[in-house]
This record gives sequence, C-alpha cells and structure tokens, in this order.
Amino acid sequence: MEPDQAKESTSIEAAKEAQKFVPVYEKYNSPKLQQMEIGRLLWTDGREVAYTDTVKDERFGLDADGNPKEGEVTEFFGNLESKVPIYETCQAKWPYAKLSKDHDICYLQDKYAEREDADGVSMADKIKIGSKTSSPNEEMARMGRIATAENITQLSQDTLKYLVTEDICVLQRSAFRELEDEERDFFLALFPNGCKVTFRGDTYVGAEAEQLTEHLAVMHAMPGTGQSRPSATAGEPTARGVSLLRSSKLHARSSARSIPPNLLPP
Repeated sequence: MEPDQAKESTSIEAAKEAQKFVPVYEKYNSPKLQQMEIGRLLWTDGREVAYTDTVKDERFGLDADGNPKEGEVTEFFGNLESKVPIYETCQAKWPYAKLSKDHDICYLQDKYAEREDADGVSMADKIKIGSKTSSPNEEMARMGRIATAENITQLSQDTLKYLVTEDICVLQRSAFRELEDEERDFFLALFPNGCKVTFRGDTYVGAEAEQLTEHLAVMHAMPGTGQSRPSATAGEPTARGVSLLRSSKLHARSSARSIPPNLLPP
C-alpha cells in the first residue's frame, strides 16, 4: 500500500498500517481467483466493476455470542450485471451505479429472515416467488444473466420463477439533485456522501450511508472514452485488469502474475 501524500507522515503511517491488512484480505479474496474472474469478464465484456463491501459471514469466524463476524469481500460485475452512466469516462462523476445478481429465492428469504420493515413484517415474507424487476429492459438483462450462467439459449418459466434479482444501487450525493428541494435536503442531511439502496426483486430491503468512489473501481480491457469499450484480445485482459486492480486504493491486493494463457479462450 502506498501513501496518498508521499511527504506527510500521517499518510505514510496509515499506508504502513493498511499494508498489515493485505494478508487478511487475500486470505478471503484469492488474488489468483480474482485474476481469473477479471480475465473472464474483460475477455467478453470490455468493462467490469469491482465492488468491495463489508459483510457478515461464518467464514470470518464467530463472535462470543455465536454470530458471524464481519470481513471485506470483493465481487466483480460485467456488462450484464452492472448499469453505469455510459457517457461518463470519469468514475468520480457518476451519479449512480447499479449492480445486479440473481439468487435462489430460498437463499434470499433465509438471508433476511431476521430483518423487518417499519410495520414489523419480515423481509423474508415480502420476497415473493415470481418477483420481477421494474422495467422490460432490466428483465431482458436478467434473462441474459441467467441464460449465460446456465449456458442455455432458452429459459423455462420455472427457472425464472424461483430466481430473484438482488440489486445494489450506489448513489452519489449528486443523484439527489433529481429530487424536489425538501426531499433533496432531507437525503443530503441523512446521506451527505451518498448511499447504497438495496432491493430484492421488487422488495425494498434498506439503505445505508456509502460513498461510491470508496467501494467501486471500474476496469476496462481497452483505453477509450465513456463506459462502452471493446473487449480485449488474447492475453491482454488479465494483465491490464490486474494492473488497474493493483493501482486502486480499494483493491491493491492482487499479485503481478497474469492468468496462464491456457485458461484464456482460444
């Protein structure tokens, strides 16, 4: 880890302390597996978004009360799994980023079994079979993700019925400009640096403070402007992706080795 300010002692000391966390992070986020995922997505998509979040999971151990401890996990989202402002080259200027993945309804119901809404209704009961996303375009993207994951060209109704989309919408404070004055002031006071809003299907799960630039890093297979870039040629996606990963403050944990050529598509 490198200091943000090379001549400031506090920045230098902070970088030294942060370096101690790298082995812990890599224990639960294998650099080699990250390289393979980067290579896979940049080979076909040309753009991917890396999202790092703190999650509760038994893999990090249990506390004195038997509850899962927290740890940092990085996930990767390709074109089908992410929606960002295509016109905006600089990530810091994005008003929003939307990340989507699809899970079995039983998994999501169990995950939120202990969470309730303002009326005391369990979130698990609100996540229903057949829940759909809010627009036809998003439903098409959902079918594309599922078909790609299952390596099929036709989807059955049963497949779509029991899979629910998990949407994470990360908003910059600039996104609140779309609201009326009173609502904008309310949300700016509540989330001065932006927030993360989570949906499971069409069910609102919750919102929390989160700054987009501290949790997301965008990578491209090729240089260019905007977020619609061509995919990479053989041998290039992982080398460039890992280089970008290493230069990011959030994801500077990957080794310099590239994915073996025999693991790339011919």
